Amino acid sequence: MRPSRGVWYWPSLLLLLVAVAGLGGCSSAAWQSPTSEVLKPRLVVITTTSLVSGLVRDVAGDRVEVRQIVPPGADAVAYRPPASVTGLLDGADVTFHHGLGLETGLGSFLAVAAGTGPVVGVADTIPPDRLLPPDGNGTAVSAAVWLDPALWTLALERVTDALVDLDPGAADTYRARTSAAGVRYAELSRYLAGTFAMVPGARRVVATTDGGLSYLLAPHGFTVAVLPSTASRPWPTAAEAGLIADAAIGTGAAVVLVPARTQASANAVLTSALSERGSRVSVLPVTLDSLGRAGSLEADYEATMRGLSELIMVALVVEGG
Repeated sequence: MRPSRGVWYWPSLLLLLVAVAGLGGCSSAAWQSPTSEVLKPRLVVITTTSLVSGLVRDVAGDRVEVRQIVPPGADAVAYRPPASVTGLLDGADVTFHHGLGLETGLGSFLAVAAGTGPVVGVADTIPPDRLLPPDGNGTAVSAAVWLDPALWTLALERVTDALVDLDPGAADTYRARTSAAGVRYAELSRYLAGTFAMVPGARRVVATTDGGLSYLLAPHGFTVAVLPSTASRPWPTAAEAGLIADAAIGTGAAVVLVPARTQASANAVLTSALSERGSRVSVLPVTLDSLGRAGSLEADYEATMRGLSELIMVALVVEGG
């Protein structure tokens, strides 16, 4: 006797239901995985300066949210944030600062940050024998290590180690990006060498009010004469400018390099003192310690360093000619 139509198809119907349920389970699992990854919160990273922000972005890209304390272009040594800036620490996973005593105005903020999570000085692990003496900015050593791409690579690796500790699941990504950035920094070093090679040996003498420039220039055979910093006000008096001008002339340099953050009035006083002495030495403001706003060309470390080297090279070749 043949089974009825309903009895004949019942086992098939059961198999179909089981198959559909199985597919539904697979679909659910496949759907949940990317959704959970998308919803996974990014690390919240506090940075003090634009240069430190650049390091973090080189290592982590958009895997982190960067909250920067010191505005682009501001003096990292003198900047003192308003009390409200501590609100940026809400939800923060780590705070990166330059270290080497650079951010003297951020001591209170960094103390508060230490109570919310790790505080990492990106340059603090650079070997002491590779650091230069004080540069007149009030630090125990010259903190301007970003002017030497080889030293800045060590700071890059410090950031990587800290982020890997916090987010080990992304370790491969962080290390791959660090490796790529290291290659670019090495290429930058070669570019700097090629640019400065255009300056005749006899003209590789510069005078400056910021000794940190030695990190950039000394590796390429330059003599860097650090001028006295005797200003009792935001700009020097005529007498103080005269002392600086005499020192600059005595170095034999064709150009005096001053930080761009120096007020124009201060540069004018120094330029006037040089002119009164019949000197052809020129005063050239250069950006030494800050990148531009995120997304701008000036926010790119390598582009900024290339531009700085080109500016100095042209000034020495033209002014020294």
